[in-house]
Amino acid sequence: MIMPASNENRSVISPAMDDTPADAARVSRCSILLVHGTWGRGIFPKMSDLRRGYFRETKRWFEEGSQFCDGLDAALKSESLDWPIRAFLWSGANSVHARDRAARDLSKQLREGLEDPDTIAVIIAHSHGGNVALRALQHLDSKTGRIRIVTLATPFLRVFARTSLQLSYWVKLFMLGAIFITLFVSLLVLDEIVSEKLGLKLLLAVRKIANNEDLVFLIIAVLSGVAGFFIMEWLNEVFTNPDAAHAIEELAHYDTKGAAMSRMLVIRGVDDEASLSLAAGSIGSRLSFLTLIAAIPAIYAVVIVFVWLGSFFGLNDESKLGTWMGGLMIGVFFGALILFFVPGAFKSFFGREFLVNGMSCDIAVDSVPDTLGQVEAITLRPIEAASPKPRSFERPFSLRWMLEISLLEFHGIYFQLHQSSMGQARSKPSWQLRHGIYNHPNCVDEIVRWLRRVT
Repeated sequence: MIMPASNENRSVISPAMDDTPADAARVSRCSILLVHGTWGRGIFPKMSDLRRGYFRETKRWFEEGSQFCDGLDAALKSESLDWPIRAFLWSGANSVHARDRAARDLSKQLREGLEDPDTIAVIIAHSHGGNVALRALQHLDSKTGRIRIVTLATPFLRVFARTSLQLSYWVKLFMLGAIFITLFVSLLVLDEIVSEKLGLKLLLAVRKIANNEDLVFLIIAVLSGVAGFFIMEWLNEVFTNPDAAHAIEELAHYDTKGAAMSRMLVIRGVDDEASLSLAAGSIGSRLSFLTLIAAIPAIYAVVIVFVWLGSFFGLNDESKLGTWMGGLMIGVFFGALILFFVPGAFKSFFGREFLVNGMSCDIAVDSVPDTLGQVEAITLRPIEAASPKPRSFERPFSLRWMLEISLLEFHGIYFQLHQSSMGQARSKPSWQLRHGIYNHPNCVDEIVRWLRRVT
């Protein structure tokens, strides 16, 4: 059952549970593990850690001395909960395989820490760190009942492999046409470049024997066609591979509906930037795939019919008809080839594996996972920021007005990105990205209040 939050971002608390004193002996055996999300240590974590060793930089949210850690430690101690807090570090790569490896490492640490049957482990995970934590539970079996999980702005990811994805004959034909044209033109250009720079002809022997340039073009066309066919079949095999899709589905899978599922608190925000970008990726992927398999063949058929009707009724001369047909075919060919890669490019927002396997995988992202009653969810109210008013606001849409608006937006975006990557606010939290929900003023209070009830 998902517990609603009140207007003050409070979870619904039973009077019998509220402010119940914690047993000191039991509390002393609890520990907190912080799990960062994607790129939590930077895109290149080793270089980032090396740089931080020489330069004094703001603490990341999961590091000792950060705003979140200090606030959490103080809030726990104010409730007489002296729990150790430490960070679990992983690569942070935007990859399903990387998250699975991190989950295995995390499960190993949890297994070692839960050897004492009275020990309770608390995981606080941000962003995809929540998926890492839930995946880690798959490897812990009976010990999951002694784990409590708090997720912060986590996009709960589910992958469903397609078992029978087949591209249509027309899509393959259009792709073959684009590859053929690319190879044919490339070989002709290469032949001319070599002949000019080195004084040689790639097909000099053919020219000497046949003394016919048309035969040379024919050979280049045949080579381009054969190579294009094999390239097209290879692309189709790789990008629609069901085995690879099933492997990704297995690596991303975790069960949140089992009886032994850990108690979990989901803390989420409003208009979270990461969630919006993932939603944009889903929309872009779906639209581009539909355009590839339906819109392009339909447009091609409709235009062909109109061109034929125009030719039949004498509305177009032959030169214009040839130009229309040639331009149409080239546009359709290359449009199909480009759109073949676009769905994967959009789905790579969820993990780099989807760049290749995007078409063979359906992806669902939720703010709360499927559950049979182990999950409570809280939505934190956005913190309103007072935006500076342009001096030229009295003249909207003037050149000066647009320039000032652009500068203000650029400054705000740069400041937010910088603060989110550093993990601790230098200024008011309202300037931060909403995805950095760990610095929300109510976040720590909600975590501690929930922990008192479930530990």
